[in-house]
Amino acid sequence: MRFSRRTFLLGTATSVVAVPFVPTGPASASDSDLDESIAQFASRDGIIGASACVMNGDKVIWQGAAGWADISGQISMTPDTIQNIGSISKTVTATAVMQLVESDQLSVKADINDYLPFPIRNPRHENVPITIRHLLTHHSSITDGPAYNASYACGDPTVSLHDWIVSVLTPQGEHFHPKRYFGSKAPGERRQYSNIGYGVLGLIVENVAGQPFEEYCDQHIFAPLGMDNTGWRIDSVDATTHALPYDELGAGGGDTTTLVSRELKEVGLAELCLYSFPNYPDGLVRTSVNQFGNFMSAYLSDTLLRPKTIKKMLRKESQISPSSIQGLCWVTRDTDQGRMWYHSGGDPGISTIAAFEPDSKAIVVLFTTGPGDDGMVNLLEKLLERARKE
Repeated sequence: MRFSRRTFLLGTATSVVAVPFVPTGPASASDSDLDESIAQFASRDGIIGASACVMNGDKVIWQGAAGWADISGQISMTPDTIQNIGSISKTVTATAVMQLVESDQLSVKADINDYLPFPIRNPRHENVPITIRHLLTHHSSITDGPAYNASYACGDPTVSLHDWIVSVLTPQGEHFHPKRYFGSKAPGERRQYSNIGYGVLGLIVENVAGQPFEEYCDQHIFAPLGMDNTGWRIDSVDATTHALPYDELGAGGGDTTTLVSRELKEVGLAELCLYSFPNYPDGLVRTSVNQFGNFMSAYLSDTLLRPKTIKKMLRKESQISPSSIQGLCWVTRDTDQGRMWYHSGGDPGISTIAAFEPDSKAIVVLFTTGPGDDGMVNLLEKLLERARKE
């Protein structure tokens, strides 16, 4: 999560933000308990809108949504509502990288400077190369300094990915500081989550593929999967179907105050603008649960990557905790049914998670808007249980 989460209490204003449930037709006809579950989840403190898609392999088992995409406009959330999805976007960036690995244009073992127009080194460890694997597994020693949070702004980015990376990670950059953007440990020694590191991966894809990163993803990931209302930029999607993010009124402070477009004092909420940041490959995919379900399904087939490549991505790179390991981008969570691979995401006004189990072929995508995320894991587990039954 980039910004701290805060407990949000609707209190007596709950009736103003009444939670509509959006029926989804035949796919959910036999799953009224899941319809009820997502409606109850969307009525929790801090959840404004929620949508979910449950699949087994390439088959949609259930989809549903509840709450609001736009409170003032009284627009309900649906499984086709798009939103920015935070760090789940990293799985798309990792997929693009691994496609280039498959075509022998990249090597995960290689020094990233082999693929960049300018060198990047940790100033404290100038003789230790940063590799593609280091970036994919958060072992690069690149850290998120103060310019990262300060770069959030309404609308699409006005600074190019190239110029942004130069500004924070090279000595000539205006934001560069050896202790703010690089850790004390050498690359490969320590896992430290890095958003900027995934911006570097996006830039590498640009340089190797010879086209803007977002165009590469459109052609090689989104289009082949029929994700026709998915993109990295606001101007690349149908903004009329985009949910608005909401934060607790007065809670943002600092870097997030510039994102407030309207104060909804009667319900204690701040409506945020559709925002972005120049390091977009780490967290700015805009999509719906239905469309992202197509992407998740590709990890159980050979649609985007060869099975042996996926297998390489889903093996241990490092131990995060006794019950969790780091793969290439994806991480695990142990369940009663075995091992779940997943990624979560969080940004101002949104929380997301997407998970799959290779053995059972269960897939769940769950997106929310609002300042809270309490109860997401419990709902995720219930949805996974349903997906396994097919």
